[in-house]
Amino acid sequence: YAELAIDLAAKNRKPEAIKVLDLVDKMMLQENFPYGMVSRGNQHNRNSLLFLEACLMAGDTVLANKVSASVKKDLQQQIKFCNALTGDKAEQMSDEKRMAENLVKGMDQIETMYNPRIQIPGKMMADSDHPAVDSGKK
Repeated sequence: YAELAIDLAAKNRKPEAIKVLDLVDKMMLQENFPYGMVSRGNQHNRNSLLFLEACLMAGDTVLANKVSASVKKDLQQQIKFCNALTGDKAEQMSDEKRMAENLVKGMDQIETMYNPRIQIPGKMMADSDHPAVDSGKK
């Protein structure tokens, strides 16, 4: 669904992309299957980050905020857990901790990339993101 929504948004069919994303959100109850959830290799959170990017591309900021909050909370809890470990246990969990930290950084990069208020050289902007230009013609 995320890939479909990304494709629709890239083709400037954002209302259709939002419908796809909203359908998915309605089908997946957060109490049973949250966007942020521990899994092997953090694959669930990785998939949720793709979904987050689809939300941002489509302009569905409400759903993007919901997904972001859930994933970020889970990743921060994983990091907090790893930080509480000592000795061999901490060493054994170092890769998982690093993965969670990198996913948090990746989330920040995705959110920055789609934030219209942040100007990045070479960043593509939607027409609605460009400031109005006065041509001087009357």
